[in-house]
Amino acid sequence: MKKHFALILALAMFFTLTACGQAAAPAATPAPTAAPETPAATEAPAATEAPAAEAPAKLMSYADYAAAAVDTPVNAEAYVQAKLTWWDNKTSIYAADKDGAYFLYDVACPEADYEKLVPGQKIAFQGYKGEWSGEVEVVDGSFSFVDGDSFIAEPLDITGLLGTDELASHINQAVKVSDAVVADKGDGAAFFYNYDNSGEDGNCDLYFDLQINGAVYTFVVRRYLTVPGSEVYEAVKNLKVGDTVDVEGFLYWYEGPQPHVTAITVK
Repeated sequence: MKKHFALILALAMFFTLTACGQAAAPAATPAPTAAPETPAATEAPAATEAPAAEAPAKLMSYADYAAAAVDTPVNAEAYVQAKLTWWDNKTSIYAADKDGAYFLYDVACPEADYEKLVPGQKIAFQGYKGEWSGEVEVVDGSFSFVDGDSFIAEPLDITGLLGTDELASHINQAVKVSDAVVADKGDGAAFFYNYDNSGEDGNCDLYFDLQINGAVYTFVVRRYLTVPGSEVYEAVKNLKVGDTVDVEGFLYWYEGPQPHVTAITVK
């Protein structure tokens, strides 16, 4: 019995030692994976070429300008016809070429350049095409002087065009009307200080009405274009209802034609 027990004990110890020996043996080292391939040498980027200078925008003809949509960038050349007063490094300019006219509203203008804006001076201008109550103008603009020729537009006689669709195609041009009759502006007055007669002499625009071809149209003497004390400003103050007059100015537009007057002759 003791022999059997001793044999069993010996076997048990043998198997235990075997199992312990297996647990202590280090795990087999896995076969090494292939080394990652060395990436190909990265080529140095090609030298970046300096961008070519942007070509200047093509100058627009008047036809291009007239056909352009509102808010379109504009870039053209024209000739100064008249300027409004200067303030805060800005002014407004009536300009024209042989095909049409432009109104540059509040264009950037250093004071030193303002004196050089004489009628006939050629300028290049940039900005955006704008529209306000029918008036078409260049806004957010700037200009530079261009050496070369000079041009002053002859006033277009629009006496027969008033009341026609064609009239608007001459917006901002130098124009004239002939044999117009001063109409009653209200209470027998030949003119108003401001559109509603709320102003005073010397500090406002003058508004007067002319009867032409059986209809009545409003004309304006702008104090920023023809200042108080100027010949035309004083002449309008002396008008009487029923006077026959010839008038020159620029075809400004406000809910219809409302020319800015630069000269008036009482017949």
